[in-house]
Parts: sequence; structure tokens; C-alpha cells
Amino acid sequence: MRREAWHTYLGIDWQAAGMAPEAYWTDLCDLVVFEDDALGFEEETLPWHHVPAGQAELVEGALLTLEAECRAFHLDYPADQALEHLAWLTVAGRRFTRYVEVASRLGTDHWREVQAPAESALRSKRRDLAVEVFRAADRPGWHQTLLRERCASLTGVVIGDADDGHASLEVVRGSTGPESRA
Repeated sequence: MRREAWHTYLGIDWQAAGMAPEAYWTDLCDLVVFEDDALGFEEETLPWHHVPAGQAELVEGALLTLEAECRAFHLDYPADQALEHLAWLTVAGRRFTRYVEVASRLGTDHWREVQAPAESALRSKRRDLAVEVFRAADRPGWHQTLLRERCASLTGVVIGDADDGHASLEVVRGSTGPESRA
């Protein structure tokens, strides 16, 4: 019933009903953040698949406002839910220019929401973007080790403590002395 109710709600033609975009998206953001049984596993992008052109920024703003309001009242769980939905919004709309910033906001406490934009970038043959997503989230947290492992397995790039930002490995053939690199 829950799933059916969500699909019905998301199928409502709110524009034809005359509802203002700000009201609809704010309402939807409130629902996905505060309704614990809002969406099932692997349906996280469902609310964001049909965001009309030019309204993704409106939805992003509503989610960030909700996140800030929740943090101000020490409601960390719903604040985190708002950030997680920010990631699903970017993935649903393939908003590649937002992937790194969203991953930076999430950090390593939200591994699925960091991995999703990285995988989306890889599906679009943007390996460098996928690596940047993992790097942006890489800081101490619950899933730092897991995300580093996922980065290595998905992209072939190892990030971590020895990674000085964006250093790349240098392959040197022959002698390894300093004079051979000149």
C-alpha cells in the first residue's frame, strides 16, 4: 500500500491543478525527509525523475533549507535525509556539475549516496569525475574505508592518506635514481 500511495502521489499532475512549483517541491521534500517509510530501497531517485527543466535548483534549495532548519534544531537524522535526497536529485537529473559538491556535503557517513553519483559518472564514461566524487567525500567518518575501497575497485584509482590531493602515480622505466628522471 505504501508503495502504491507514493506512486499515486508522484503521478498527480500538480501543474494542471494550478499548484505553484515552490509549494509542490517543498511539500515533496518534507515528505521524503520526514516520512520514514517514504520510499523503498532502490526507489530513492523516484521523486526526482520528472523534475521539469529549470526547477532542479528550486528542489535543491528546498532540500538545503530543510537540512539547515533541521540542523538548527539538532534534528540530525532528518537533516541527513535531506542531504541524501540532494544526492538522489543530482543522480536522477544527471546533474554532473553538482556531483562533487554534493559528495563534499555528504562526507563518508553516507556511502550509498556518494557511490551513486560516482557510478553515474562512470556509466557516462566520466572516470575522472567519479574519482573526484570519491575524493570530495573522503574524510574521517563511518564509511571512509569502504568508500576508498569502492573508489579503487570502480575506478582503479587509490585515494587515501598517501594521496596528496590529486597526485598521480608516475611510472618510471629503467633506473630509479634521480638522474634517470631528468
